[in-house]
Amino acid sequence: MGDYQTQSSWRPRLGSALRTALACTIVGCTTLYGPPQLRKYLTYPSFSYMTTILIVPDAKLGDVLRSCWHVMYATVQVMVPSVLTLWLVGPKNFDILLATVAVAVSAFVVALPESTHLMSKRIAFGQFVNIYVGTVVHGAQTGVVMHPLGVAASTALGALASVLALLFPYPRLAYYEVKNSWRIHSFSCKQVGMVWERPQMKFLKPNYMKLGEQLQETEIPLRGMEIALSSCSSFPLNLIDEELRGHVRSSEVQISLRLRQSRYSMPSDATTAPEINREILDNAPWIGKPTTTNHDNMAASFFLYCMELLLENQPIARNPGNTLKSNPNQAPSGEQNQAHCNFKSVWKNIMPSLRSLVFALKCSLSLGLAVLFGLIYNKENGYWAGLTIAIGFVTGRQATFTVTNARAQGTAMGSVYGVICLFLFQGIEHFRLLPLIPWIFLTHFLRHSRMYGQAGGISAAIGALLILGRENYGPPSEFAIARMTEACIGLICFVLVEILFYPMRAVTLARNELSKSMGALRDCIKDINLCVPASAGLREKQRKLKSHLKKLENFIQEAETEPNFCFLPFKGASYSKVLGSLSKMADLLPFVACETEFLSQVTQKLGDASEELRQHMNADLELLKEKINSSLECLEKVTSIKYVAAFETEAQDDYHDSELGKPANPFRILGAGDEEVETIVNILLQHFPEVAHNVHNSDGEEKCKSQMVLCLAGLGFCIQSLTSETMEMEKEVRKLLKWESPSRHKKFLNICCKANALDART
Repeated sequence: MGDYQTQSSWRPRLGSALRTALACTIVGCTTLYGPPQLRKYLTYPSFSYMTTILIVPDAKLGDVLRSCWHVMYATVQVMVPSVLTLWLVGPKNFDILLATVAVAVSAFVVALPESTHLMSKRIAFGQFVNIYVGTVVHGAQTGVVMHPLGVAASTALGALASVLALLFPYPRLAYYEVKNSWRIHSFSCKQVGMVWERPQMKFLKPNYMKLGEQLQETEIPLRGMEIALSSCSSFPLNLIDEELRGHVRSSEVQISLRLRQSRYSMPSDATTAPEINREILDNAPWIGKPTTTNHDNMAASFFLYCMELLLENQPIARNPGNTLKSNPNQAPSGEQNQAHCNFKSVWKNIMPSLRSLVFALKCSLSLGLAVLFGLIYNKENGYWAGLTIAIGFVTGRQATFTVTNARAQGTAMGSVYGVICLFLFQGIEHFRLLPLIPWIFLTHFLRHSRMYGQAGGISAAIGALLILGRENYGPPSEFAIARMTEACIGLICFVLVEILFYPMRAVTLARNELSKSMGALRDCIKDINLCVPASAGLREKQRKLKSHLKKLENFIQEAETEPNFCFLPFKGASYSKVLGSLSKMADLLPFVACETEFLSQVTQKLGDASEELRQHMNADLELLKEKINSSLECLEKVTSIKYVAAFETEAQDDYHDSELGKPANPFRILGAGDEEVETIVNILLQHFPEVAHNVHNSDGEEKCKSQMVLCLAGLGFCIQSLTSETMEMEKEVRKLLKWESPSRHKKFLNICCKANALDART
């Protein structure tokens, strides 16, 4: 398996590196050896290389076509205002200050619209830098129209070379790669490119978005099966017999057929999808098995439950249609909200959000300062300070110091490599493009390394391309030194502006996001109820929790690469373990929603005895939820920077209730060995065999009985897992507090008390 995974990872990268080298070769041959009538319009070959490096790596044909559209849109955005500006001001009147203002204002205008793709913004930034800095360098010799046209032609060459590289020797289509590999994540990553390769037409083409939702519905039970297997030390022997073993083997075949059915739903597959054997689905060999509270037994039953969900193709992520009763007097929600949604969409396109405003200001200041100091230092090579950062902007935060370090090292490595190759190829300059091919291969793999990443790989590739792929720039060593200096100027401006807009460290952001994730999980736990179906409430809050966990993951990755300076090292291992527990709990919540809804529907048909039993179960569940939520609330407080800073300013080490004369501890920490909580869980789980017995003696269908038995076991496993994962998070938070401050670790409970007291005061 390891050899296969390694082989499947390096082969696509090798193919992508070959196509990147081909695109750069096309650009190099055209700009160096093309017809003079064509070359006179390609005044900025360096930007042609930059365009190919931005577009081709890891791209499919659909991605390249989409990027070419973004390039065209960016060029139109740049040509009109730049020609108008040069005509009004005049090229001879352009000085350093005016170029700085023009670049800053233009960058702000381009970056502000949230609907504009990031690729278009990057290309436009680079074009503005070339046009306005080039006007300062060449002065009155600059043409009002021909100069911007040269920048546009150079950009178009890079885009055209990218398309040709993806077509030769055969098209690299995302559609066929998804079809051959058929991985769920592969489809979601390449879905947009597939639409560009096969334009979607109503009544003619299938809906790719619906296919993506179907694959997501397939992924959720697979994830549940994975959790069950990781939680079960070994499959319980008391559950295994010949009948169950045969059912599992048959189900394995049926699951393979189900996955193949999803594959056959792809367009252009004329083959008929295989049929599912319905007898396998209706057979229930576990209906007579004892329902116990043993963890391994429940994990095994949860595995079977997920397997049945996968076989039945039941929706988990979205709301089942039979869980909500529709009101005939109520208009459909789509009709009610259509006008409101349209208004919000129009308003969003007109009014920029705070995030887009911050991004626009950041781009404007960074590029303006880079152009200003770059031209002051070296007028002839003032381009590179702005171009170094123009092609690397991202919305939101990024690992600033790590990215800057990778870019600086990549620029230096590429420049040194280019100078060495020119020295070795003296006298045979016509073959100087040859050493670019192995370098592009190396830098393509650097893009996927943890040390350099995308920023370092791009910088290393461009560093060599600008030396080996250009001519008439003077001594290469002097050009390399000048460009590295200009690149450092641009990166310093970039870092200063990033610190200005995002002064908070990634460690602090990770801590706050961890606190928010605890709060989002607490909101989800509140919605678990055996008497009232969770419905859309729990699912919507689970999606919110997932978004918080994604942010937390990004902040943890950034914090792990962030310099410590004079601060304590980041305890990434503890954060990763807590993130793992949170992710596991978030993955279990859709199953809880599905199980409680099914339990509510079935027990209503079993009579008053089952209804009374369900009420007892729900009472025990409410008590357990109170314990879990109390613990999560405490974890939310102690991981919040606001509360830590507030209670550390308190004069007293311990907070006491003056009237009661004892520590005020409204929180209940579960703890790894909390016997009371374990007792509540066991009492709750002991009700499940009683419900299963009632189901077994009822007059319902065997299939419904089977689903109910598995549903009860699955719900018990989920509740047990949610409790144990909360305890694991407590352990890791205690370690984290002990690492940051041993005295704070000793006052773990008092911290919770003080946090609650601070809430009461505010």
